[in-house]
Amino acid sequence: MSGRELRAALKMEGIRRSGPGFYQLMARLEDAKWVEGWHNEFELYGQPVRERRYKITATGRKARAAALQFYEKMASPGFGLPQPEGGHA
Repeated sequence: MSGRELRAALKMEGIRRSGPGFYQLMARLEDAKWVEGWHNEFELYGQPVRERRYKITATGRKARAAALQFYEKMASPGFGLPQPEGGHA
């Protein structure tokens, strides 16, 4: 997915980042080996265009799954509340 497409998808989810902020975040994800990035060069209306493209890695998929599991656990009813004596709800 191109950086432009990814930013548009995030914007639809209510997540907004400036161009520089977005690409700094993506660089950190690349450093962590959670995404793989490369440049794709093509011509558009006679003008050369160089766009950044990204692909999630296996490590990134594992990190995403772990984050989802964590937040699902945090959102579960009763998480972090003291349990009644005897261990029965």
